[in-house]
Amino acid sequence: MIFASTSGLPTQLLARWCMVLPKIVVLAVVLVTLVRVSLNRKLDFVQKSSDMSPGLFEELAPLSQGVVHIRWNFMARGWKP
Repeated sequence: MIFASTSGLPTQLLARWCMVLPKIVVLAVVLVTLVRVSLNRKLDFVQKSSDMSPGLFEELAPLSQGVVHIRWNFMARGWKP
């Protein structure tokens, strides 16, 4: 067995990893949630594209910034998400 050792060091490393792994999983779930929220806000912007009010642009960047970076991704005709 790999973790059998007289010093116990590999066993200690395994125990420490088992304590850290759940925290890594929680952080990954939080990150995925934040990305989904961000994408939903951007999709809301696209759906409201006929509205050109300042409030709409504030969803992308603060108006005090003065610059809103927008990137267009043109897809081939017939492309569907």
